[in-house]
Amino acid sequence: MRWPGQSVHSIPNAEEVDEGGGTQPDEQVEVAVILSIRIMPSKFHPVMRSLRFGLQQQLLGCRLGWPNVFTKSHPSGRYLLNCREDEQLEIAKYLVALAIKDTSKQSFNNVLLNGRRITNPVENSSLWNFMTSATTTPMMEFDFFGTDVWQTLQCGKPSDSTA
Repeated sequence: MRWPGQSVHSIPNAEEVDEGGGTQPDEQVEVAVILSIRIMPSKFHPVMRSLRFGLQQQLLGCRLGWPNVFTKSHPSGRYLLNCREDEQLEIAKYLVALAIKDTSKQSFNNVLLNGRRITNPVENSSLWNFMTSATTTPMMEFDFFGTDVWQTLQCGKPSDSTA
């Protein structure tokens, strides 16, 4: 598949992926999967971010493996983590630590633990214990909003009073 205006041998840049290039959402994920083997890992972040927040990012993480798309400098995204897998468990623990470190906003949103909806979990030192209370290796699905989201939007962090 080619993006409009692209030669057969060129790779679309992040802006072209973001514009969609005339493709359907499922095709955008396929393009990102294909691009992942041609782009240096440090340059893959814009491709991941160009996908619509939510299902497309989650699908890409599941297809390529979360360790291949997760970056500590840009942790925000939609996750589906199987904590039976060591690498995914480490990502979950890292995100919990970030949420505990900055409690000025709600980082974990739309949380499902083993298929059970959790509304706005309290993000304090007992968060990991809460998330693993039913099982030590939960399936976690959630939206994570880190400081990178607020920096990108250039709107500052929301306070607890607006939640």
